[in-house]
Amino acid sequence: MKIIFAVIFLFVSCANPIEKKKKEFENCKITIDSLEIKNLRLFMVPLAPKAYIKANLRVENTNDVPVDIEKFQFKTFLLENDKESTLIAQVMNDQVQKVEAKSVKIIPTEMQTLFEENSSMKNISTYLNIAKSYLNGQDLDLLMDGTVEFNTIVGKINIPIKEKIKANLNQKKSDAKKVE
Repeated sequence: MKIIFAVIFLFVSCANPIEKKKKEFENCKITIDSLEIKNLRLFMVPLAPKAYIKANLRVENTNDVPVDIEKFQFKTFLLENDKESTLIAQVMNDQVQKVEAKSVKIIPTEMQTLFEENSSMKNISTYLNIAKSYLNGQDLDLLMDGTVEFNTIVGKINIPIKEKIKANLNQKKSDAKKVE
């Protein structure tokens, strides 16, 4: 009986520091630093618009030890009103990125729109709205939704990204502004 009690006590006391460390890594801040349209095209067969977008992911490691980002993935939605959003692009990266302790790293990513997978009139209308905003220098309301997987000294941790931003895709290195 004493042995079982000792094993349980040891397990509980060892688990707390690990859980505490996991919570610290979950405090890493991940945001979209900037967005920029690199190219706009319209394919005729099938009738589908295509936009190539550069997105810079900003990772701030607030911990005392470095972390490795094993992979990240997120989808980008155009927010058309409070109830509707349209998936416009997604990105997935499985190249390991090291973020040093107490530092910030900007990770450039490339996205392509996904309209050719479903060339409906709604998607073409969405593309035209993006192109119009791009040409007129207007802000777009976007939602970035996904996860970042860290490999840390206490194991793998997935941190969700869900951020509404206003982005002007017309300006070089346009700053994305977080929407509260």
